[in-house]
Order: sequence, then C-alpha cells, then structure tokens
Amino acid sequence: MVFGPFTGKDNHGCPVTFGAGFVSNEGADSFSWLLKRVLTSTRHRWCMWHIMMKLPEKVPKRILANKELKKDLDSCIWSELLEPEEFEETWLTIMDQYGLQNVSWFTTMFTQREYWIPAYFRDFPMGSLLKTTSFSESENSFFKRYTKPHFNLADFVMHYNNALDAQRNISERLDFSDATKVPILSTELLFEKHAADMYTDRIFQQVQDEIVEAHRRCRMTHFEMEDNTEIYTITDSLRNKVVVRHEVGTESYHCDCTRWLKTPLLKSAHCDPSEEASSSEVSQVDRKRVVAAKLHSLYFRLFQRAQSNDDVALFDGMEELSQKLFGDTVPSVSSMDKAKRIENLNEASRPSVVNVHPPNVVSTKGSGSSSGKRIASATEKAIILQNKPKRRCAKCREMGHHDARNCGREKGKAKM
Repeated sequence: MVFGPFTGKDNHGCPVTFGAGFVSNEGADSFSWLLKRVLTSTRHRWCMWHIMMKLPEKVPKRILANKELKKDLDSCIWSELLEPEEFEETWLTIMDQYGLQNVSWFTTMFTQREYWIPAYFRDFPMGSLLKTTSFSESENSFFKRYTKPHFNLADFVMHYNNALDAQRNISERLDFSDATKVPILSTELLFEKHAADMYTDRIFQQVQDEIVEAHRRCRMTHFEMEDNTEIYTITDSLRNKVVVRHEVGTESYHCDCTRWLKTPLLKSAHCDPSEEASSSEVSQVDRKRVVAAKLHSLYFRLFQRAQSNDDVALFDGMEELSQKLFGDTVPSVSSMDKAKRIENLNEASRPSVVNVHPPNVVSTKGSGSSSGKRIASATEKAIILQNKPKRRCAKCREMGHHDARNCGREKGKAKM
C-alpha cells in the first residue's frame, strides 16, 4: 500500500498534515479516487511546477534557445494579477511571437487552462498555494522518521498520531514565540503596526516587505460605504486595481491572506460544526457534542473580538454569568465526576470486574533480586580494595592488602 499524506501550511507557513490515505499504486486513477473521497468539497488544480518542468521537452530546440521565451511565459503564467481575458490575450500573443500555435502540448495546456493558471483562481484564497515540491518532500522525509515498511496498520496509526503530535508541538512553540516577540517596524504606518499585531511573525516578515513596497507604489484612489462595509480601491504604479472590503461590525477584512492570522485555527481546533444534523437524527451523546462545540465556537468568537479591542468586558460578563449560574464559588470536581467524564469521553462504562491488571513492579537494574545487591565490576572492586586500610603480613612482614595465607599469590598479582 502507498501512503499519501495531504499537506498544507499552518498559520506560521510550516508544513501541516490535515489528512492521509492509502492507495494500491501511484497511478492517476488511484489518486483520483482518493481525492474524490477525501477532499469532496474542494477545488482541485494541477501542479504548475510539474507542468513548467516539462517545458524543455515540449518546445522545439530551435525555439528553446531563445531565452526570452521562458521569461515571457513565466510573466504570463505565474502572474496573480492578470484577469482571465488578459491571460488569454497574452498567451496567444506569445504563441504567435514564437511560432508555437501548432505545438500540440501548448494547445492542450491552453484548453485546460482553468485547472492550473492562477488567473482562473482569482475568486479563491491562494495564500497557502504550494508552488514547489519542497513541502511534500519535507513531509515525506518527516514521516519516514516515524514509520517503517514492516509496520502493520495498528503500528502505523500509533506512529502516525505521534508524528501529528510532533507537528502540533512545533506549532505551539511558534505560537509562544509570537506571544512574546515584538517585531521591528520599517515604517510609521499604523497599518504595519496593526499587521504586526495580527499576523504571525514568520508571515509578518513577508507581509512587511509588501507593506514597504506598497507604501512606495500604491495609493488609495476610491472609498465608499455600503451598508456596514467600507470598500477601498487601491491602485499601484502599474495601474492594477485591488478592492479591499472591511466589515466594521465584525472587524473583518476580505483578502487572500487571512489564514496567516495568529488565531485562525481556533475555530477548527475546537470543533466548530459547520453543518449539524437535526436533533431527531443524532443520539444523546451526539447532542452533547453539538452543544459543546457550539459553546466552544461562541466562546472563541467572543474571545477573538475581545482580544482585538483590548476589552475586559468579556471577562467581567463571564464572571458575572458564572456567579449567576453556578453560585459564588466554583465547586471542586470530585473523583466521581472525573470518572463520569472519562466514561462519557470513551463512550463506555467501567466494568464491574477488571480481569486485566498492570504487571507487578520489578527491579530493572542489576540482578533483579529483592536483596538490592548487584555484581560489582572489576573497577569498583579495585577502588574498594584501594580504600581499605593496609595491614602487616605475618609471613613477609610487609604492609599490604594480603595475609600469610595468600601472600605469594597476592604479591605475584601486584607485580603483574
């Protein structure tokens, strides 16, 4: 079986595994089947890197010698600013300029342009786009440290979970670093300061370069208010226009980079249900989970809004609500309550008779005997003998660690 992890980026820009699957082989049909069952509500696109790597094989050698062809194709294909109509016009111009109209590979790629050209994904957030194979290669190397070819399925699942725990540990350490690190600003713009507060440190370093460049090249050319939304039109030195929408009520911005915020994973990490089944379709346990998920979701939405506004009203309100619902003091959790919670978590009650018990504790050092003694090494024996007081031998009348019974034998050992 072939193990296929699904790799993305977390809010720090680090590799993160959000799913995995097994296929019988690495053929296109196997992975097509897997993608349709694992990523059912996503938009699939082809890898631009693999497509462009095939370019030298598809272009006639006489045309490939022209270095300007690669530059023109890169500026057309990789641009995230071109609209579909602009891309098509630029592509056809390049085909005419270099005589590639009748090359079948270019014709096929242009026919399938909606699957790999960024211009056709303008309506989809592409901030986490993987443009090289380095992320997947890094993940393959990462999982090799936790898996072995001879593992059975149970072994694999255990080590796979250990690997995910290691990834989460890295993310948590970066979260702590973000909470304690103060970035150095490059401009006096309040916008940059706001970005430093909102973005993770790794992403802010990239965004900061764009802010400095935008401060030099871009200007706001139009502003309008629509209901409770501020709409800004930004124009750069090349006359490219970008529209940014700011919802005042929720303090949210519509752009392609929201996944890099410091707290974007709270919602998914605490099981915010996007679609819940009706109460008649779920069991009692499922209803409890839905209620718990709703409570988590409500709390972290309030937490994010309170954090962005530096407002302590949330704490005061929750404290007041706690006193109203549970009294002035919070009761301690008894062992009975803890046992009940464990049973609810495992969805199984504790058996009345326990047949499986932990093994008896034995000594793991020395001989394992109950006497607590162990065999001393030759070095330890020599040290003990050296520290013993010397006495006079009745046979040879010399001071040493021997007596008349073993005088000759011990003296011989000393000479050796």
